[in-house]
Amino acid sequence: MKYNKKFLLLVGGILITIISCNKDNLFTTDRSSMKKNGLVCAMSMDYEVEMVTILRPEDGNDLENLSDFDKIEAEPKVFRDKVSFCLTESGEFDISVITKEPLNPYNVPHETLPDDSPEVYEMKIENETTRFYDEQGNLLNETATDAETVASYQELMSIMQQMETMDAATINNMIETARNNGSLVLELDNGIVGIQSSDGQQTVEILMDTNRLLVLGISIYDENNVLQKRIMLDIQGDHTAPVILSMLLQDFETSPTSNIRVIRETQMDFDNFQYFNSIL
Repeated sequence: MKYNKKFLLLVGGILITIISCNKDNLFTTDRSSMKKNGLVCAMSMDYEVEMVTILRPEDGNDLENLSDFDKIEAEPKVFRDKVSFCLTESGEFDISVITKEPLNPYNVPHETLPDDSPEVYEMKIENETTRFYDEQGNLLNETATDAETVASYQELMSIMQQMETMDAATINNMIETARNNGSLVLELDNGIVGIQSSDGQQTVEILMDTNRLLVLGISIYDENNVLQKRIMLDIQGDHTAPVILSMLLQDFETSPTSNIRVIRETQMDFDNFQYFNSIL
């Protein structure tokens, strides 16, 4: 079983970003409906996600120039997880990640040595402790949750509390403030707005749908204006009932073995998405 904490953090952060303040329409205020494992959740998420990861050259003409190692990395890897997440107002969190069989597997026959080590079926993170279980519920391993993960979820709750008053006027004020501060603001059709800002070390581009009050994409460039990361979202509905259908993550880098620019790409498709937030 693989676990990508950055992926979980990203999903939580993106969800907070895309949803505006319309609590009466979006969410129930019955706090008893969002208890998990003894915690009262200020925010909770439940979903299944199928992830396909690949490596590919940024320039398609460089495909034959990939090293043997990169060609192995270029083979699609498919995973599916069932995720349940709870975050409290005090910053406590509880996460369960269960390994599922992919709906669209990609199997490449390889000759590998037999491995009789027990397979991890579920991972549970409860604040400072991370536990790994097999399919029968037996504890396989227990480790301390790294401080970065703990701090990230506490920061996530802080962001949520700061965004409690988010609405259409706030979005428009943010755009005008960015324009007045010298950021590049590009207005496209159908209420789509791009905002580009720089602090001298990196440049961030955000693509927003101001009609639906949704963030559709984020791109990050280094100090030389070279693209480093990109996130793109396919979202159904508007701010009154948003549902993430899919998400694309791209990391751009120079391969140390091929010495060419490559993209590490993860495509995520969500199913059975349920979201609750008592703050926004």
